[in-house]
Amino acid sequence: MDLDEAYGLAFDVLMAEKAVEKYAIKDKEGHLHDESDGRFVSKDSGPSIPNKTRRANITLPEHDWIDPPAPMGKKGGGPPKRGSGADSQTKLGDHAEELTAKLNLRSILPPGQRHGGVGFLKKHGMSTLDREYDHSGYAFEVKVCRVTATEYRAKPKPDEIAGKLKYSKKHKLKPMTMIAVYDAENGEMYCYVHPGITSKGLPLGPDKGDWKFFGKVSF
Repeated sequence: MDLDEAYGLAFDVLMAEKAVEKYAIKDKEGHLHDESDGRFVSKDSGPSIPNKTRRANITLPEHDWIDPPAPMGKKGGGPPKRGSGADSQTKLGDHAEELTAKLNLRSILPPGQRHGGVGFLKKHGMSTLDREYDHSGYAFEVKVCRVTATEYRAKPKPDEIAGKLKYSKKHKLKPMTMIAVYDAENGEMYCYVHPGITSKGLPLGPDKGDWKFFGKVSF
């Protein structure tokens, strides 16, 4: 680490500590955070700093594979109808991410920021991830798919993938992709993970590749 990097890291730590005092447990949008994890920065301070309480001995849980509900959408039937208001994709994504707390995933987004979108990518040259498993360093980009979809797939753009990998490298995170299959009618969400930031679809046949079943939550 050169002198400029050392000064930069020291400044990030100072800003994070001030942000902890300012935001306490809830950010401006009311999302719960762990106030002691040392990851917070103010809304305009840029990416969060490495986690000061990370525990290196934590591994991801392993579960026997459970197939997701079959996608109900029909290919060639046009784009799926998106909900609005309380049923919007944004609200659905927020709810799905909150549900992952039941699987011991916690938000690692900076306070006041719902996601590391295009503006954040342009400003900082990198893009945040959504959740971290405990304090393990395994960080997840969460993509929620309704069972009414034609397939279960995340579709990150090349610059988004590069931005998330850069963010992961800077903060010593192990990036993962999570697809959460959301079954509103039965009140269940099935979660699957893949190493890295990938656009590979969730397998519906016997060949699972590198996909792992992470768990199911009820709501």
